[in-house]
Amino acid sequence: MKRIVLIVCILSMLLAGCGASGETGQKHFSMAAGETVLTLDAPAKTALENLGAPYGYTETASCAFAGTEKTYDFGSFYLRTYPARDGERKFFEARTRKILLLSNSLASAGNLAFCTVTENLGKLDLGGLIVTAGRLFSDVRFITRLKEEFIEKEIDKSIREELASIDANFIRPEQ
Repeated sequence: MKRIVLIVCILSMLLAGCGASGETGQKHFSMAAGETVLTLDAPAKTALENLGAPYGYTETASCAFAGTEKTYDFGSFYLRTYPARDGERKFFEARTRKILLLSNSLASAGNLAFCTVTENLGKLDLGGLIVTAGRLFSDVRFITRLKEEFIEKEIDKSIREELASIDANFIRPEQ
């Protein structure tokens, strides 16, 4: 009976991501604070103007972004802002995926080492290992595709600049 339950759990974890087409179609999360609608990942300037003076304010060095994160205390909620990201959202997503991939890999390796040293397979985090293995393939594929796209754009840009430079050196006949 335990084997059947284990097989069903493993299959459900493996098949949970089937059918994904890349784009999730997720809408941005938002919440209302009085008359002001706060939307995740939207510029904070207008929201801060509409909300009025906060009860408290702190700044911390960001561990996820280059720059400083600012946190505004409005009593019933905190509004955390971060500096504008350098680059497009997909590059931010690639950095985030790399961080999570490294974190998952370290956690899984630590769990495997613990189970090996203690010889207690009951503590093996099989779900974590499966998620790490699945994310390893999907994240590496995503990051590789993003790198290829970036390199192609840079090569195209370089070729266009070189062709424009060559064209500028030749005098075109008047028509």
